[in-house]
Amino acid sequence: MLTISEQTTISSGLEKTQLIMARLAAFSVVGVVEEWDGSLDVLGEALKSADESVVQSVIEKYKKKKSNVSTVKGQMGTKQYVEMVKKNPELYERLRHFLRFEEMIWEKGKEVLERKKVEFGVA
Repeated sequence: MLTISEQTTISSGLEKTQLIMARLAAFSVVGVVEEWDGSLDVLGEALKSADESVVQSVIEKYKKKKSNVSTVKGQMGTKQYVEMVKKNPELYERLRHFLRFEEMIWEKGKEVLERKKVEFGVA
């Protein structure tokens, strides 16, 4: 969500984050993985066309195909990794500090998604 020029000329992580967050609101559709069904509902409303049955069938297909890496035999999902890292408080705090800007963007994305759900009447 940043141009190559912005990526190279803006050195502050916070400034980059604020610019990305400001741009999120301009999107017609914002999806959040943790809100998969709601994200697909918003997408479906945004894509309404003369043949709604096509759009609806695609949306329903992807709602049914939800998957989680942790369901793959022998692999851990994100939640399992987070629980493992939480066992080491120092490491967990370092990780949270490192990912603080990504978390800000994620929170803004969730906020925009909730507004879009209300806007499209799928809340």
